[in-house]
Amino acid sequence: MDEMNLWLTPLILLPGVALLIISTSGRFNRLHDEVHAQLHRRHGTGAHVAAHLTRRARLFRDALVALYICVGMFSLASFLGMMAALWAAETSAWIVLGITAGGILCLTFAAFQLIRESILSLRVIEDHHHETAAPEQDS
Repeated sequence: MDEMNLWLTPLILLPGVALLIISTSGRFNRLHDEVHAQLHRRHGTGAHVAAHLTRRARLFRDALVALYICVGMFSLASFLGMMAALWAAETSAWIVLGITAGGILCLTFAAFQLIRESILSLRVIEDHHHETAAPEQDS
């Protein structure tokens, strides 16, 4: 592998990961606001809605932690790749590739958690709809 590609490849992946972190953090903040609003709601929140919101928060946390680990691994891989390029050490290429692969696995895990959160988010919306529709049907 070309020494230049060895340390540039992880850096090329970082902007995409950064965009995921920004959007996930924004969604996590909106979830925080929703939980806060539910706590101060007059009629309270159904137990299943509260459980879904808590589960969503855990999925977001897991995804963000994986994304932050991914950034750390890509940064470390790039740094080691740069050092290997300076000293032209072929054996360190495998270490850099291994760390980059670990970062990609973290990225895949984070994407999976965000998919799970999106599905759960739809359940929360449906639960809210059923809660607001139920009082109208009783009238």
